[in-house]
Amino acid sequence: MKKEMFLFFIIIIMVTITIARPLTVVIYSAPPVMYIDNGKVKGIFPEIFDYIAKKEGIDYKYIYLNFADGLEYLKNDLADIMFGVAYTKERAKYFEYSREPLLFDWGQIFSRENVTLHGFMDLKNKSVAVLKKDVYYEGPQGLKKIDSDLNLNIKFKEYNSYEEVFKSLEDGEVDYALASRIFGLNTRKKYDIKETQLILNTVDIYMIYSNKSLKPIIDRLDLRLKELKRNDESYYYKIINKYLYKKQIPTWILPVLLLIGIITFILIIFIYLMRRNIEKKTKELLERNKELEKNKKKVEKLYNTLKHNMEELQNTKGKLEESQALLESFIEHSIDGILFVNKNFDVILVNNVFKERTRTDFHKNITKGSNLRKIFEGELLFLLELEKAYNEERSFVIEKPIKRRDGSIYWVSNSYYPIYKGGEKYGVALISRDITKLKENEILLEKLAHYDSLTGLYNRRAGMEILKELALLSKRENKPLVIGFVDVDNLKTINDVYGHSKGDEAIKNIANILKSSVRHSDVVARYGGDEFFMGLYNCTIEDAERIRDTINKKLEHLNKYSYIHYSISLGFARYIPNSDIDEILLKADQNMYSLKNMKKKLKDKS
Repeated sequence: MKKEMFLFFIIIIMVTITIARPLTVVIYSAPPVMYIDNGKVKGIFPEIFDYIAKKEGIDYKYIYLNFADGLEYLKNDLADIMFGVAYTKERAKYFEYSREPLLFDWGQIFSRENVTLHGFMDLKNKSVAVLKKDVYYEGPQGLKKIDSDLNLNIKFKEYNSYEEVFKSLEDGEVDYALASRIFGLNTRKKYDIKETQLILNTVDIYMIYSNKSLKPIIDRLDLRLKELKRNDESYYYKIINKYLYKKQIPTWILPVLLLIGIITFILIIFIYLMRRNIEKKTKELLERNKELEKNKKKVEKLYNTLKHNMEELQNTKGKLEESQALLESFIEHSIDGILFVNKNFDVILVNNVFKERTRTDFHKNITKGSNLRKIFEGELLFLLELEKAYNEERSFVIEKPIKRRDGSIYWVSNSYYPIYKGGEKYGVALISRDITKLKENEILLEKLAHYDSLTGLYNRRAGMEILKELALLSKRENKPLVIGFVDVDNLKTINDVYGHSKGDEAIKNIANILKSSVRHSDVVARYGGDEFFMGLYNCTIEDAERIRDTINKKLEHLNKYSYIHYSISLGFARYIPNSDIDEILLKADQNMYSLKNMKKKLKDKS
């Protein structure tokens, strides 16, 4: 008894000493995740940690090391916590991991601008710059393993930071570089290099520590981080958006705007000078006309002056014709389709791009003098847009998909402008730009923004938006709404025993069962990690429990054919009109944990 009490007091003293002294937190250079700027620690991880530590009243200090030295410091108890470390079995022998990941990332191969890389086989006998002890380099699915499996004979060159890795690629010391996706996409332009299509495994990024007495502090940090992730408006997402989702102006915009500005400025100066010249000459002609009436003797002199002026006008006309030719050449060689029509929709001018699109998309030829009403007969929307520009005398832009005769679809941005002649309406100008690639990128970005990459379900943000819409519909239609919260049982055990790839497979299998067990009018989304949530519209608690039974039966059926035991805990809460969705979700979460604890007690008794 005395021995046990002695050990208890020793543990209490160790925890007290640990908490009393400032925590030593290791950071290394990996912008924008963490870095030093003019002696100040900045980046996603430090700024989120600063916020949480302040809320929790935790005293700490940062030390700046390279990645490999940081791991050694932690292993030898020279530091307490280190940011930005992915899980591997080898590291788990020496370090403890936080439960809540700070972020997720993946590895990517980068090359110089003039190099094209098609696949991993192109790396054979090449040199690659890597970060010492990087998970994308030495991890179970890292490039070193791929090199061994494919017998690529890659010559690896190790560096202490990603900046050194990119610098060696820029200087030509190596053929390629391996770095994290977040660092690469935010830093590559500084080094005049580009990303390739070769990517490596996706990993969650954690805090690690070696002193187990720090677990109470880490649990507090985990809890705060988890709460921040649940709120889309939290400080966590403000920092993420600050560093990762800055809107960037396309690189081609500034040169184009500069060119347009120069041309516009030249035209304005030219028109201004021409106008002054014409006004001056007109005034001279009027004065000379008056002189003719007063004195016929001045006719010869006036004739010579008029002759001189006519020569100047001829020169001016030649310059105008030259300017017109340049403008027509610019229109003809433009990458956009350009079309001018009069008020009857007869073609005044059409360039080759517009002709080719009409011939390819509609199997019709368009030339100067053609009538658009005949060529585009049946294309009522297009003709109405032209009429709108002419009748309303205003410019506007319309983006829309165009279906070709072969069934394929591409996107255009049509800019309509009314044109005038002699101060009166004359017709319409159309500039049509192919924006298919831009639209495809927008669709891809929208998909990445709304769907979870692992399961294909809605991500947390998109799921919460749909849940709020269901809540409004429930209130408006007076229909019941049930919210469910799901937690995968024993996922950590699956990861530890079978590896994280099997853990990911378990999450995907369970996600498929959840999705197949509800109606199309319901929503299932991944909350994060091993947690999901669902919204069941026009559904009672009794109906929801039957859905839970269906899910459990499907899991039991899956377990018959799998050496991994699949199990979930699912709690429900009924939505009450005008209540906060987060509160209902929290209640469902609490009900889920009550069921999980009940199952654990029953299992312990058995």
